[in-house]
Amino acid sequence: MKALFFNAKGVLYERLNPHHYLRAFLESKGLQAPPVHVLKEIVPEIKDQIMRGRLIPEIYTDAILKACGVTNPSWLIEGQRAIERDQADITILPGVVSTLETLKGLGFKLGIITDSYVPREKKIGWMRAGGLKIEWDTYSNSRDLQAIKPALSLYQFAMKDVGVSAAESGFVGHHQLELTGAHRIGMTTIAVNCDPTVEADTHLDRFEDLLSLPFLQSVS
Repeated sequence: MKALFFNAKGVLYERLNPHHYLRAFLESKGLQAPPVHVLKEIVPEIKDQIMRGRLIPEIYTDAILKACGVTNPSWLIEGQRAIERDQADITILPGVVSTLETLKGLGFKLGIITDSYVPREKKIGWMRAGGLKIEWDTYSNSRDLQAIKPALSLYQFAMKDVGVSAAESGFVGHHQLELTGAHRIGMTTIAVNCDPTVEADTHLDRFEDLLSLPFLQSVS
């Protein structure tokens, strides 16, 4: 094993107080967010297109805000800023920093494979601000590659970027689709923070248990 690739949200970090700034913004305008099921009906197709780089991100945030009753142009700008603050409000999950620093010290190539419309510099900036300051060897992003997991192109890009084969790679995720994509291309799949029904080669009780896996004791 020479390289490990990670999903970002839910594996490396989480948002412990989601939509805090959006709710505060809406309350300041006498508005409130609609029920979750309403948003789920409105935004998924738009979000999918933005994740693939086919629409600009502002269309997605505007759709959320308009579903909340925001139509005033200046309010839309203010609401976009609130959503951006919510996006940046992340908490690095327990064990992540020390484990990744140890893996770096052992010589592993480390990368992120993510479905996101957020630019690399911004997302890595969030993580650095949260205390995860390692230098990533690669960053495979759906918006850049115009595909979302489990599309094989995201995994292929990451492996090619650091010069490893699937047999030399592991993918750490928490959703079945992303783990299935990694499995299809031949990576070792490692599940963490997931539903017990999720299938993978290995399941971790804690992120730091990565270090105890026999194939990760050192770079081979």
